[in-house]
Amino acid sequence: MMKTTVTSFFLYTNRKFVKNEFTKSYEIFTISGKRYFTAQNIHSKNDFINEEEYYEYSGEKDASSLKNGEVIAFKLKKGLFGITYFEPQ
Repeated sequence: MMKTTVTSFFLYTNRKFVKNEFTKSYEIFTISGKRYFTAQNIHSKNDFINEEEYYEYSGEKDASSLKNGEVIAFKLKKGLFGITYFEPQ
């Protein structure tokens, strides 16, 4: 239980003191059906997201309006201890 409390404290502290904010952009390269897709980070060729991560990061519940080649962006923050996190809107 102590380990969980310590970890929670450090993660909380990390989020309270933001060192940097940045944006990650992904280009959609495959869409199957109206819901399933894969997108690749524009700057890092080994960084991919799928529809589940898109729903989590964007808060959207539907991806049917997305098209191949479209770029989607997410704002991320880096905290006091250098841990990157996403803060839902």
